Amino acid sequence: MATAHHIHVRPADSGILAIKQDEDTAAKISDLLQKDLEVTGTPKGTGLAANHHVFFNAEGFHNHIPHHLLTLYGTGANSNHLQVAYDTNATYQSRARPPKTQVVEELEDDYTNAAPKYFSRGTQYSSFLEFFEREIEKKGWQDVISQYVFADSDVSRQLFSRLYSGFLHPMIQLMFGLEWEQPAIIAEALA
Repeated sequence: MATAHHIHVRPADSGILAIKQDEDTAAKISDLLQKDLEVTGTPKGTGLAANHHVFFNAEGFHNHIPHHLLTLYGTGANSNHLQVAYDTNATYQSRARPPKTQVVEELEDDYTNAAPKYFSRGTQYSSFLEFFEREIEKKGWQDVISQYVFADSDVSRQLFSRLYSGFLHPMIQLMFGLEWEQPAIIAEALA
């Protein structure tokens, strides 16, 4: 089952083209997306929430591994094609920084006042990711999107407008998360 910390694509999850995939290919894409999300073998709570950072360079170019893999999977690519795509993209990704416990706690204690202090700081991606993973885990992704993106508040309007930044990358990430029903990818988009 897909959760805020675990990617699980099922063969029946075929995207809008409804191209059927087999168990092996579904397991492969789940494994590769999980590998992009977190450091393999690093248990949760050890201070590193993501393997690859959202940006792969100082100019703010985005990690497109989830978009690339889900598009290939949704158009019928096999496990070998998925592995080649991941391996090619992984060569130039930046490592994620550990989340800052203090920032995550500030966001949990008073999101409305804390979040604007950290918006637009790429250095806080992992902190926001950890925060949104926890929120989705507690409340479910539907309630998190309602509360943090669509609520009638200044801070939710700020987050909503940020989904349109970086050539729409956060919005694209969110749409992939919604289409494929992957709470972890939704957390990445919100982060």
